[in-house]
Amino acid sequence: MTNVDLETPLPKEDPMGATLSVGSDAYPYTVLKIKEKYLWAQRDSFKMAEGGEYFGNQIWDCYRNLCAPVELYTLRKDNRWRKKGDSLKAGPLYVGFRRPRQDPSF
Repeated sequence: MTNVDLETPLPKEDPMGATLSVGSDAYPYTVLKIKEKYLWAQRDSFKMAEGGEYFGNQIWDCYRNLCAPVELYTLRKDNRWRKKGDSLKAGPLYVGFRRPRQDPSF
C-alpha cells in the first residue's frame, strides 16, 4: 500500500503548491498551513511527464506524498521562506507553483 497517488497529477500553478530551490535543482512541495511567519509543507513526489526529456525539455508531473515528513519553514528578514534552522544561504521555498527540475550535469 502506498500513500502516493500516481494517477492524478497536481496542478503546476497552485496557491498551495511550492518549489524548494536547492542549488541548480528544485523540488515540489504542498503547503499544508501558514500561520503568521510559519509555514508547514510536505514534499511531493514527481516523475517525468510524457514528452519530457531529462537532458532537454524537462516536464514533470507532481503527486502528493502523504508519507513525506512535514517540514517547518519560517519567513526571514529577506522576505523568503527558509527551513527552520537553516541559514539565509539555504535555498528558499517559493510558494504558489510547483516547478521541479533536475540538473543533468551532476
